[in-house]
Amino acid sequence: MEKNLLIFTFIIIITLLIFTLVSCNRHLNLQLNNTYNNNAEDKNNNITLKESTTTSQTNTEKSLKTESADNSNGNLLNKENQNINIQPILLQPVEIDTTKPYKLLKNHPTEFFNPNVSFEKIYYLKDYFSDKNGFRPFPWGKEIFAGKPEFLCDSSLSRTGKMSFKIIGKNILDDGALAVPNINLKPKVIPGRYYYLSFWINYNIYDGNGVRLIQQFFKKDDIKFKKVGTRIYPSYACYGPWITGTSNGQWVQYTLIAKAPDDAFLGDPVIALLGIGSVNIDDVYFGEIKF
Repeated sequence: MEKNLLIFTFIIIITLLIFTLVSCNRHLNLQLNNTYNNNAEDKNNNITLKESTTTSQTNTEKSLKTESADNSNGNLLNKENQNINIQPILLQPVEIDTTKPYKLLKNHPTEFFNPNVSFEKIYYLKDYFSDKNGFRPFPWGKEIFAGKPEFLCDSSLSRTGKMSFKIIGKNILDDGALAVPNINLKPKVIPGRYYYLSFWINYNIYDGNGVRLIQQFFKKDDIKFKKVGTRIYPSYACYGPWITGTSNGQWVQYTLIAKAPDDAFLGDPVIALLGIGSVNIDDVYFGEIKF
């Protein structure tokens, strides 16, 4: 009897030990699984965060490859606090005899695949270069040189299609322009060639300088070694005459021809308003001219 009791007690003890070991092993496996899952989740989160950060940085870098619109300050300071003149070298407009034959080559105002020369394609971008409602006829966009001019993708007036782009000046110092502001989308040019710029405009100028066409040219050194987000200024500029008064509700074409300097790399077709009044713009042409 005593021997049977000892055997029974021994069996109970062994059973308890086995149960305890199984429970401990299960608990340990559960902890290991939780740790692995947490580590895997953290790793995935880190990968996602890294990919998101990289994408964000890439998009930011791309979006910052733009030309600053503020040319109101004629000088900047470099790292040694020395004045740097940012005023471009002036080029004289080229006059041609329109009674003699000439040929306009491809209309190429931008490197963007859709030049959008009649401003029919409107994007809601709400960026710095958009109009007051957040719309922009990309790759075209507003630029502000001084004051607070207003800009509008205008569906109430057009020469062709259904849209035009409008600049409004309410102060004599309001100075705004329409251009291709992104530096990497400005048109490439060939040094020594002649370039023809034209806009059709419908305008009313009440006070101030008025409207004018501008051709600007960039050298490779203008954009080389520039930090992302820093201002980029052209080395050369050719200014057309100021246009004042009114077109009496009619669309009128104005042109400007300039010769690309020997070290020119990019062109820059621009139309600007300085003063009180408004101008609607449509049907731009920028390209090489042969005569």
